[in-house]
Amino acid sequence: RSVTASKVLLNLPSNAIEYLSRDSTLLGSSSAAVRRLLGAVTTIPMVKVYAWYDDAWWSTKLGLMEGAFTAATDGAPLEGRYHDGPQRCVVGRDTAGDPVYSGKKIAYGNCSGALEVYYGIARPYYAKLMPSPLQPLTVATRGTSSLAAAQLIGDVHAALMA
Repeated sequence: RSVTASKVLLNLPSNAIEYLSRDSTLLGSSSAAVRRLLGAVTTIPMVKVYAWYDDAWWSTKLGLMEGAFTAATDGAPLEGRYHDGPQRCVVGRDTAGDPVYSGKKIAYGNCSGALEVYYGIARPYYAKLMPSPLQPLTVATRGTSSLAAAQLIGDVHAALMA
């Protein structure tokens, strides 16, 4: 039995579609109409930004496990979600004294974690930090040599604490 969709959303980076081989499973046996439609795909650059905290304060201090937030700032635009980033919550110690992690998020727990601070269309503030559209991953850390990355860390933290 086969099923025909009236619309399809490809949640893929544009380069993943562009680099599909004409001999791939998707394109090799597809009709001319499918190839034409793939050629007409519109790409929208998106950005996802996380801020890592040794104390995941939004859940350890405020108990925020779900929900979204926005903030209009002069610096970093914020449009994040409390529930998207990973967390590591310590629930005890093993016999060697090493931490034992829960494997899940714990409200008001002893957790470190990443807070999603922006997920949306690639605004210039964030896009300027990407080396290229084909290599978008950027990791900004304290003490980095990049002025833009250091400004990002300061702007994001200041906006979150405002």
